[in-house]
This record gives sequence, C-alpha cells and structure tokens, in this order.
Amino acid sequence: SLASKTLYSALSKEGRQDTTYYGRVLLSFCFLNYMAADSGNVEQFANQCLKIGQEHNLHELDAHARYFLGLNNYEHNETTRAESFLTSVVNSPYIVNTHNYAFSAFALALTYQARKMPRKAQEVVASIVRHAMDTNNISLLQIANAFQAELALRQNRIQEAGQWANTFNPEPFTVAYRFYVPQVTLAKLFLYRNGPNDLEKAENLLTRLNELFTACHNTHCLMEVLALQALTQDANGDTESAMGFLTLATEIARPSRYVRFLVDLGPKMAALLNRLVNQKSATKYIGQVLSVFQDEGIAAETAWKNNRPSQVTAGGQPLPIPLTKREIEILGLLAPGLVNKEIAARLCISPETVKKHTQHIYHKLNTSNRRQAVARAYEMGILKR
Repeated sequence: SLASKTLYSALSKEGRQDTTYYGRVLLSFCFLNYMAADSGNVEQFANQCLKIGQEHNLHELDAHARYFLGLNNYEHNETTRAESFLTSVVNSPYIVNTHNYAFSAFALALTYQARKMPRKAQEVVASIVRHAMDTNNISLLQIANAFQAELALRQNRIQEAGQWANTFNPEPFTVAYRFYVPQVTLAKLFLYRNGPNDLEKAENLLTRLNELFTACHNTHCLMEVLALQALTQDANGDTESAMGFLTLATEIARPSRYVRFLVDLGPKMAALLNRLVNQKSATKYIGQVLSVFQDEGIAAETAWKNNRPSQVTAGGQPLPIPLTKREIEILGLLAPGLVNKEIAARLCISPETVKKHTQHIYHKLNTSNRRQAVARAYEMGILKR
C-alpha cells in the first residue's frame, strides 16, 4: 500500500539515526498492520518498539508497544499474557499519551471479562472515567462512558447501556485507528435489545460502519462489523445473507487466527459458526474458535459436535466431555515426551496455550499429569501404539 511504501521510505532515510524518529515510524507500522488485521506484523513491530523504548527510556513508545502486544494476545485468547502487557501500561506512573492509557485500560477490561472477572473489568473502566473527570478531559470522558456501555452489554446489563445511548450522538463518523469504536456499541445495543425498529436501526448503522471501515482500509474493525451484520441478518430471518457476511468475516480473520472478536459475541455467534462447518476451507479455523466457545462453557450445536473427532469411547461409553482436535493433537505430542515449549513450536502456538490444553486434557480424562493422560489415551484408543 501507499502508506507502507511511505513508512519504509522513512525508515531508509537519515532520520533512522534519530532514535525517537525511528521509534515513531515503527509505531506507525504497528497502527497500520493492526488496521490491516495482520497480527504477525503487529507482533514483530511492537516487539521492536518495546526493545527501543526500554533501551532508550522512551516511555510513550514502550507503552504503545505494550498496548499492541496486549491487544494482539487478547485477540488470540492468550489472556494471561495480554493482562501482563496491559497492566504494565495502566499501572505505569508515566501517562505520556492519555488515549493510549485509556485504550490499554479498555483492552484490560475485556481481558478481565474474558477471564470471568466482571467486577475487575468494571473497576478498570470506572478508573478511566474518574481520570477523565479529574483532568476535565471531555473527549476522553465521552469515549470512556461509551466503553462502559460496551462492557454493560457484554455483562447483559442492557438497560444501563440503553441509558448511555439516550445521550450519545453517533455523528460524525470519523476514521478509527484503535480497536474500540463507540458507534459499534450502539449497533450492538440495537441488535441485542431488539425493540421496535431496533433491527432496522442496527442494520442501517452497520451498513454505514461497513462503508467507513472499507473506505479507510480498517480491516480489523471491519471484520467485527461483518460478524455483527451476520447476526443482524440472521435475526431478520435472512440466513443466506447472514452466512455471506460471516464467511467474509472469517476469511479476514483466519490468516491471523483472531478468536475473541467472535467469541465475545456469545452463543448466537456459536450457532452461526456451526452452519459454516461444512465449508472445508474454513472448518479448521472455525473449529478453533468453537473450541474456545466450548472451553468457556458455551456448548456448540450438534452440527459441529458431529463433525469433531469427539466420538471417542471407553468400554463403549462416550466421554462426558469430548476431546477437541487440538487436544488430541497435543496428546499425540505428549506421548513421545515433548515439553510444552517443543509442542508450542511444533504447533505454532504459545506455551501458555499448550499448558491450558493439557489442563483440559487432564480434566476430561480424569488424570492429574501427562504420563497418566497418555496412558489413559492408549487404553481408550484415542492414541494408537
């Protein structure tokens, strides 16, 4: 793209010798690749920013790097790592960039919400509202209030979100370069509340957001809008359109393996994803997303279960909680004695994710360590000698 060419040109100039200048160019790559939904490049450039920020005491660069690393880990459901990066920004004594501080707090709140700590999520957002009021920062207060409504929706406090909407003016629609956009919260409210004309309002608002994010090449925000459009069309009874929007959303998200933007939309999204299982090009990625739904206690529908390698039996009896494809894959790597780091490298996931899967395996097989799990897997025929 023209933006990328311009930034690469900036890196090659004499200004590269200026550490602050060089760091800001690298940070611009973080924003650009985040908008492009390219998680690999976000990780790469954010780590470079973090290194330079630490080496040269550039606190703003350091904080932005941690924001992107935290957000990237959240998107991949690596919530412990996400919390670590984001907490360091929110608790830092150096609030160099107020909006980065606030958006890091918003992402941290989502991380707590995903980890079943709703009270902590509320406290984090409330602290940003207080900061905005204490500093008389009106623009920050407006977006903090909007995010409070977003969190209220995620915690099923629809009436509270509706009170915010009564005072919110969605105009003007401006180019977004961070992960949260208040107009998306308004569209969600219309969709979830489902009052008179609410679906029509949601559809119209999402159409405008789709056009905006397409025009400004914000692919990351676009994929969430597409997922919401799928839910809206499904609520309208238009299954074909719903599948079309959801297919586009998953095609965008699949290369970077984004998970949370779909899981955060709840059980209705799980139901829609089940209908895409038979599309062979999307099955593996969708299976990964549905596994997260299952891990979080949101049961997948029969259509998905029947396509999973979960028909594992012991003495003719099914397991109470079936193993997922990934869990069986990890079991196969536990058998020869690979450690978590080796398994992570083999599967291109983090050691934290491997640890999480092994804990699920132990629970499902009623074992307490890897040796017992492997032995039981052989006994049940899950693994072949």
